[in-house]
Amino acid sequence: MLVAECVHDQVAQNALLGLVKAYSLLMSWELSVEEQTSIKKNIIAWNTYLETLVAN
Repeated sequence: MLVAECVHDQVAQNALLGLVKAYSLLMSWELSVEEQTSIKKNIIAWNTYLETLVAN
């Protein structure tokens, strides 16, 4: 079972899956510009999610 399947909040699940995708790409030897952009977008989304948790 995936950990993300245990997360029932869709926003949290999307943030977690984006983080996993970003770290998966970071393990690559070479990154295209598109992959670098994807990493940045997913890390920003994770950060935004965490900031929302702290604010509430």
